[in-house]
Amino acid sequence: PAEIDRMNTIVDTYAASCGILIFLTASDAPTEFRGYSLVDLRKSFPTMRPDPPPDDQGAPGIRADNHESHNTIEKTLRAFEWAGSLMRGMQEKPDIICRLDSDTMFFPQNLLRIVHCRNFDPNKAWALGHENYLHKHQDPGRVFVSGGNG
Repeated sequence: PAEIDRMNTIVDTYAASCGILIFLTASDAPTEFRGYSLVDLRKSFPTMRPDPPPDDQGAPGIRADNHESHNTIEKTLRAFEWAGSLMRGMQEKPDIICRLDSDTMFFPQNLLRIVHCRNFDPNKAWALGHENYLHKHQDPGRVFVSGGNG
């Protein structure tokens, strides 16, 4: 995947604080990265668009000049679909599933504290974030929950 540097940063910082960490991609990749699973979502969803290539400076992700290559919303929806399929086969299910961008600064301990202090029930569905209408009028035309930027 194009985001190896960011994946290294995640492993070097907060990965050990996660009960389970799985990297999801839509590109050709090995099945493991530094001891963590790496899953190409296209194997489960063959019609999914691949991740866009790095830009001219080697930065991964969405290229501003090519809106046709964006797969962010599709990848997010497919990631949750994939996680749901995975969990159906698990005896012990995680209490929390996080979908994070590779450039997100994340402190698992803070999330666990919030969930505990606000008495979230892991047996009930809930989502943290706000409704994001940014892509409502773009393909696939979905409103989704976002944690916000910066």
